[in-house]
Amino acid sequence: MLAEYLADTKTVKAIKLDRNHITDKGVTTLCKVLGSLSVKTLDLGYNKIGMLGFNKIHAYAKLNHHIKGVNLTGNDIDDKMKPKMRKEMQNMGIELDV
Repeated sequence: MLAEYLADTKTVKAIKLDRNHITDKGVTTLCKVLGSLSVKTLDLGYNKIGMLGFNKIHAYAKLNHHIKGVNLTGNDIDDKMKPKMRKEMQNMGIELDV
């Protein structure tokens, strides 16, 4: 249902899908569905997203120059990787919460 709605619109500014048990596979699908939408914020906090999911979001962010904030707080991401992830996103002008 969400995919059908997103396919018909180009005006989504924020996506809030926290606490939905989304996995890396779900993030891959979500990024495909989002395509070239002008999303400014993406809240995927407290799901089951790991580094593969982050890499998909990072690749999506490279194509979507509108995105300014991503929340991945409470996901399955190693604490040692978080500073590097923040730096990568910051270099693209994106605030990352992990």
